[in-house]
Amino acid sequence: MNITFNQNPAVTCPEDLTVNSSDPAFSLSGGSPVGGTYSGPGVSGGLFTPAVAGGGNHTITYSYTTAAGCSGSCTFTITVNTSVSCPANSTVCISEPAFTLSGGSPAGGTYSGSGVSSGLFNPAMAGAGTHIITYTNGGSCTFSITVTALPTPANAGADQTNEATCGQTQVTLAANTPTVGTGAWSIVTGTGGSFGNATSPTSTFSGTAGNTYTLRWTISNSPCVASTDNVIITLNRNPTPANAGPDQTGAATCGLTTVTLAANTPTVGTGAWSIVTGTGGSFGNATSPTSTFSGTAGNTYTLRWTTSNSPCVASTDNVIITFNRNPTPANAGPDQTGATTCGQTQVTLAANTPTVGTGAWSIVTGTGGSFGNATSPTSTFSGTAGNTYTLRWTISNSPCVASTDNVTITFNRNPTTANAGPDQTGATTCGQTTVTLVANTPTVGTGAWSIVTGTGGSFGNATSPTSTFSGTAGNTYTLRWTISNSPCVASTDDMNITFNQNPAVTCPEDLTVNSSDPAFSLSGGSPVGGTYSGPGVSGGLFTRRWRAVATIPSRILTPRQRVVRALARLPSRSTPAFPVRPIPRYVSVNRHLP
Repeated sequence: MNITFNQNPAVTCPEDLTVNSSDPAFSLSGGSPVGGTYSGPGVSGGLFTPAVAGGGNHTITYSYTTAAGCSGSCTFTITVNTSVSCPANSTVCISEPAFTLSGGSPAGGTYSGSGVSSGLFNPAMAGAGTHIITYTNGGSCTFSITVTALPTPANAGADQTNEATCGQTQVTLAANTPTVGTGAWSIVTGTGGSFGNATSPTSTFSGTAGNTYTLRWTISNSPCVASTDNVIITLNRNPTPANAGPDQTGAATCGLTTVTLAANTPTVGTGAWSIVTGTGGSFGNATSPTSTFSGTAGNTYTLRWTTSNSPCVASTDNVIITFNRNPTPANAGPDQTGATTCGQTQVTLAANTPTVGTGAWSIVTGTGGSFGNATSPTSTFSGTAGNTYTLRWTISNSPCVASTDNVTITFNRNPTTANAGPDQTGATTCGQTTVTLVANTPTVGTGAWSIVTGTGGSFGNATSPTSTFSGTAGNTYTLRWTISNSPCVASTDDMNITFNQNPAVTCPEDLTVNSSDPAFSLSGGSPVGGTYSGPGVSGGLFTRRWRAVATIPSRILTPRQRVVRALARLPSRSTPAFPVRPIPRYVSVNRHLP
């Protein structure tokens, strides 16, 4: 535990004093340490009232207690005279005129002291300060007159209404410091303001942005008339930060010459549009944040939205407007699918030349193709024979939607050269009415037979190069083999077919001869001019050198083709020839044996 031996305080009292019973109550002071309490006759709340204490000597006690609870005290004496009383102490301004002193009791006494003459007190003569005046009427008493100097003329400082206060809600005032008196700020006009220290000439002042205040700096030195001066404070607001809205340079402006702007509406200040760069533009309403703006197609403009609130610095923001032009509508030119491309693998394109944008060719469908110059509207295009290509001519002017047009190119192949095959007009057609054709098979295109001349003919399959063809016996036909690959010129070749008739042949009558008969000429066959053949026949003669050893049934021969057939050869020696004639069923040859 701790033990502290605290000391009682050393307490001292003020000097004894004498007052008149007419003196006003006054504060007791001079006790030490300061902060104690006074007690005794006429004492209340630290004041001594002579009239309450009454005449005589009064012991006054001064007591002091430390924080630790130790206490000490002392006493002193106040003597109250009751014979003469003075008026109360007073304060006057040095500017006041001389005035008659009064209030001493009993009346009729005299006043003396600084600034006193013939019962008058002249503040200017006395000068600033506290002057002790004595009133004598048998006894005497004293009182004081304090003369105050005029307050220092007030100067509230320069008005603060310019750009220095922009954006501020607090300023530092700049009034003069009084050498006489005390200063104090007050608000004459304006609401919502306050001072950091209303008695400081350089106090801060806080208010509401945008408000104007009239402030008064008052220097007072009572009872003199106070000196005042006013200052105007305007807490200017910076204009709303300008926002000109998003740039309009994309596809949305394609083909337009007027757009609607989208700047912000200022809550402080006013806005106005201006053109920074670009010619030929105009605003529908230059003070509207959503004004329309019209310009020239293809031009780019830098526009400025300015929000102003004088005297503050204006706020600006720029926006870029581009009136993009739609590309020239693309025209890829006519399709090239006709006969002009037959046998070709390269064509010259015929697209339009763009006045806005740039053009480029591309292949949509088809393989193996290439452009001579893909950016030229009249580029050459090379491809594979027989292929069809869809080509696209695109005119672009970013960011606008490109314009496209397609053209079809077909590199048509000429058909395979037709070859109808050899004519068929010889003996192979004798007795025939149907033949097989031998045209070439097309590698390009399709073939078809047609009859050029001749009647009554028909094809087994008119599209087959080896079709059969049937006609009328004895007629001659010119047939055409056509190989087509539209739109190219067809290739044709003709051939002739003759269906030759076998002649109507009749033989002479059958006859019987002897083997000893001489050789004889065969005759009687029709038409005349034919040839005879058979056993024993040579050079149109029939000779007995053949011996018949059997019969040949005539049923195996046609009536026109019955011939004598010798099955055994006679001995090799000269024998007479003999004629033979047809018989209905068979021919016999008799031989006389030696």
